[in-house]
Amino acid sequence: MDRDRPLFILAGNGPYQNRGCEAITRGTVKIVRNYFNDPSFLSVGFIPDSDLRQQCQDEYDPEITHARIHIEKYSLKRSYLQRIIFRIDTRKKKYLPFDEMLPSLDHASAVLSVGGDNYSLDYGIPRVFTDLDDVVLEKKKPLILWGASVGPFDTLPEYERYMCDHLKKVTGIFARESATADYLANHGITENVYRVADPAFLMDPLEPRDERKRLWIEEGAI
Repeated sequence: MDRDRPLFILAGNGPYQNRGCEAITRGTVKIVRNYFNDPSFLSVGFIPDSDLRQQCQDEYDPEITHARIHIEKYSLKRSYLQRIIFRIDTRKKKYLPFDEMLPSLDHASAVLSVGGDNYSLDYGIPRVFTDLDDVVLEKKKPLILWGASVGPFDTLPEYERYMCDHLKKVTGIFARESATADYLANHGITENVYRVADPAFLMDPLEPRDERKRLWIEEGAI
């Protein structure tokens, strides 16, 4: 990896088998290339090892490399001594899932937390994403919630207070819908919030090679 070129880490996405996840990556890469000269990308996502190997083989963009977030490391069984150490240093535990990202983080230009609706309660408490934010900010790197939907967290008032404090610390929240911007504004979060379109809409159109899979598309459709 050429350290003289800008490196952007795209963190928190799912595998390309989810075509929406791939669309976010493709659109994001297209946007960044429009504003930065010859950037490279590290996509760090929630991908099983077998799928990661296949995704690396199938990747057609030579400037995108792939790595994993090891969320399972949150629950690793530890010896008595290790449990004592980790009880003393909880920050070290926070870094564990991102060990494949850390070598690149020191020379990254920014980290874009991608994935769309990760900062919500749709899949439970988004601890891994707030930990990701903390790790990046502790390394003094820009942390952007990219094309994100955020909240609501009002069903858990105590957690909502924590999230509001947390979200004020991130470098930027690029919100893909007015509902997110309105929710954040109602909780006093405005200075780092920007309205944007969903990056997936910028993915280049491509017709299927198999004519049997081509469909008639109404004019004006996305």
